Amino acid sequence: MTKDLHALSVLFSFHRIGNSTKITAIDEASHHEVSVIAPSTLPQTDMERLALRKLQRMIQQSSHVPLS
Repeated sequence: MTKDLHALSVLFSFHRIGNSTKITAIDEASHHEVSVIAPSTLPQTDMERLALRKLQRMIQQSSHVPLS
């Protein structure tokens, strides 16, 4: 079963830390979570895209890992 990565329902959280922002992306269905750090000057849409790409990559990689 392959999950459609374009149909993800993702929650984003933003925490400013000095000149940087920590962006957390959480997939509501699988509860996978990733975080990235970006400059605070980056537009929010770019921050979301960066975190979303990392989340998609994580979900894709976890679906290819054989169960032991």
